[in-house]
Amino acid sequence: MAKKRLNQTQFALLGLLETEPGTGYDLKRRIGESIAHFWQEGWGQIYPTLKQLEVENLVRRSVMKSGKRELQVYRITRLGRAHLTAWLASPVSPEVPRNELLLKLFFGGQLDRIQEHVAVYRKEQERLLSNYISLESQLRRKAAAHPQLPFWLITLNYGRHRVQALIRWCEETQKTLDTLEWNREGTHGIASAR
Repeated sequence: MAKKRLNQTQFALLGLLETEPGTGYDLKRRIGESIAHFWQEGWGQIYPTLKQLEVENLVRRSVMKSGKRELQVYRITRLGRAHLTAWLASPVSPEVPRNELLLKLFFGGQLDRIQEHVAVYRKEQERLLSNYISLESQLRRKAAAHPQLPFWLITLNYGRHRVQALIRWCEETQKTLDTLEWNREGTHGIASAR
C-alpha cells in the first residue's frame, strides 16, 4: 500500500505563522519574499489549507478591522507549534524532480537548436545568482538581529551554490553541444533508424 503523501502546504503556512501572524494575503506576500525560490504556494492552496488548519485547531483565526474592511488574521496555536515541530524532526521524503530542460536534452539529438534552450537556462541561472546575492545583502542589513537569520542564510546559500553549479553545467553542456555535428534532419552523429 502506498504511503499517503503529506500536505506540505500546511507546514509552509505553519512555519510562516510561527514567525508572525498574518492574513492569507500576508502569507502569499511573505512566500514571495522568502521561500518562493524553492517552495511555491498559490491562492488555491493557501486559503483551503488555512481553513483545514483552523478545523484541526492548528491555527486560530481572528477578525481585525482595517478601515472599512475586516481582515481574517491567522495565528499558530500551541497544537500547531507541536505539529510543526514534529514535522521538522521527521525525515525528509525523497523527491524525484521534474526538469523539462533535461527531458529535452535527453531527446536533444532530434533538434539542432537545443543549444538555445541551454543558453536561455544559463541566463536564468545568472539572473537568480544576482538575485540571491542581492537578497543576502538585504537580509543581513534588515534582519541582522533576527534569530532565524542563520537559517534563512543557509537556505539562501543552497540556492546560490545550486545556481553556481548549474551555470558551470551549462558551460560544459554548451561546449559538448558545440562539438557535435548536426545534419539537416537534426540528428547528430547518430545514424537515423527511419
